[in-house]
Amino acid sequence: MKLLAQDIKPVDANGNVTFNFSEYLSVLLESNQVPRFSWPFSTTVLYRIFNNYILQFYAGFAERYDNAIRKIHFDLPRNAIPGGLNRETIVAYNSAGQNFFSVTENLLSFMTWAPLQKMTSKTCPELLFFHVPVTATFDQLDFVVIVTFTDNTTATFITSIEGVSQNDVIELTVGYEKLALATRYPTKTVYSWKVMLSNQDAQMDTEYRVFILDNTFYQNERIFLFQNSFGRAYDVIRLTGLGSVDIEVEFSTASSETIGDYTALNAPVSKFGASEVQRLKVNSGWLTQELKDYMRELLLSKQVFEYTITGLFPVIITNDKMKSFFQDNQYLYDIEIDYDRAYRDFFFQSS
Repeated sequence: MKLLAQDIKPVDANGNVTFNFSEYLSVLLESNQVPRFSWPFSTTVLYRIFNNYILQFYAGFAERYDNAIRKIHFDLPRNAIPGGLNRETIVAYNSAGQNFFSVTENLLSFMTWAPLQKMTSKTCPELLFFHVPVTATFDQLDFVVIVTFTDNTTATFITSIEGVSQNDVIELTVGYEKLALATRYPTKTVYSWKVMLSNQDAQMDTEYRVFILDNTFYQNERIFLFQNSFGRAYDVIRLTGLGSVDIEVEFSTASSETIGDYTALNAPVSKFGASEVQRLKVNSGWLTQELKDYMRELLLSKQVFEYTITGLFPVIITNDKMKSFFQDNQYLYDIEIDYDRAYRDFFFQSS
């Protein structure tokens, strides 16, 4: 057992004291900003088990008299992740005398607030993360994919995930290319597929997540991978509207006195320290109300990457607000996202 933090507080007039665990754990959790997903994406491995995503801790309480600490009483084990819930949700759970992990529906959900159904493309990577509950009695899960074709027929394939333990986080690769749907069903045309985890012995089925294949070609398609509010999980979002790229160059100059005759090689002003940053803008394309609300996740994320065929590029979302620019009969919306590449370039190389 390792000591993570300790504090001493005086009791109030009623003999009570309040400790906020998040004050002690947040620095420890948020100081590790290493991306927690598999990269490069594997073309053969469909899942990965992480057993260091959830911090399990005990809280011990004791009394101190005359600088001597009396017997420590330990609480039940608790879990911490570098994520959280918004204030309205916390108030709702507190009012109901519950917490997030005490609701069975939450324990069977993937670690995302994205809508249950989403449009995707053949080349867009898709990831899902699942936290194995601390109450789990199983050590094996079935990764179930049910594919629906355009002729309304279906097919199912199952991948067994062995060696599952309580508090593990399982990363699933669920994109069209990575699931090799074209290779698995060469004579069929895929319309959609849905994904779940299951254990028949424990009578445990997670929620379904549905992916609908969009075969439309979008010249300005942008794909972002970002850390969501669960802290140890990542979402993928695909934007299809128009975009633009501005290159902002910063540089410094210095002046010097010309000695001797003026020539083409001894101008008095010289330039040094030039660098550039790419500032980009992309429109989301048409969104439903549910997806528009979910886009707030992207703006709040502290870790965002743009995914292209050449790799991952860290970016900084620079929007300070999210505004719906258009509405179509109150059903469809589009928004604009501004972002910068999270680095400066000092040298040029063609793409």
